[in-house]
Amino acid sequence: MLNNIIMQPFLIKKQKVKVTCILRQGKQILLLRSNQVTNPEHQPREGYFGIPCFTVSFGEDPSTTIQNYLFDYFEQPVENLRVIDIRQYITNRNATQIFEIIYTADSIKRAKTKEQYGKFLFVSEDELDAYMFEEERKYLRKYLHKQ
Repeated sequence: MLNNIIMQPFLIKKQKVKVTCILRQGKQILLLRSNQVTNPEHQPREGYFGIPCFTVSFGEDPSTTIQNYLFDYFEQPVENLRVIDIRQYITNRNATQIFEIIYTADSIKRAKTKEQYGKFLFVSEDELDAYMFEEERKYLRKYLHKQ
């Protein structure tokens, strides 16, 4: 009789911490092409640009995570790193609780955007429509004026 029972997968609840950073270079904002993120915890939509967002490893300081990823991916040391918001939400059929820490920072050096155009670029706020989905633009814009 047990062989005929179909077992439903057991829903495992978990928590995850993400860091998001609005990185400015003068009046421009860093956008990362989503397929450049190799963090297996983060599953971006391929091909569009967005603000940098990474999963924090267990036990790691969130500010260290964002600084390390920005330097590794973009060779961008940052200054004036500060938290502008913390939010939480539930995903995956109410099984995963996400805590997102939103930072703002300034780029210390000028990026070589022409050499890395396919990976990331800095754009003005007026250019966001050309690179981001509407939902992400609205999300970002609410934080642009809090800085």
